Amino acid sequence: MNFRERLRHFTWSFFTMTMATGGIANVIYTVPFRFRGLDTIGTIFFLFNVVLFLLNISIISWRFYTFPETFSASYMHPTERLFIPASVVSFGTLLINISQYGLPHAGPWLSRAVVILFWTDAVLAILSSSGIYLLM
Repeated sequence: MNFRERLRHFTWSFFTMTMATGGIANVIYTVPFRFRGLDTIGTIFFLFNVVLFLLNISIISWRFYTFPETFSASYMHPTERLFIPASVVSFGTLLINISQYGLPHAGPWLSRAVVILFWTDAVLAILSSSGIYLLM
């Protein structure tokens, strides 16, 4: 299978990968038994999660640009559409990690930005989750 065909089969389910990676960073942040270097390991997982999220967004956008018919087809596919909200939830995982690893190192502007992005993510999560089940 060539790269173009692989691109055609890149689905929303790949966003569960960023949910899991962000979850690992979250768990590392909340581990009660601390040691020197644990924050560095968590930060590495957080930054890796950001890279994976941006890669997923880029590839799925490239898929929809290259094969425009797959956009509506992904909403009508019986199993692929169930993973559409995973993209929104994985963004929420990024927001959790930003509040854990980014806020201590940034100014008050990041706190306000995270609050705005949180409410945007909450609305998108409700709309995408309920919208998918209304399409079913």
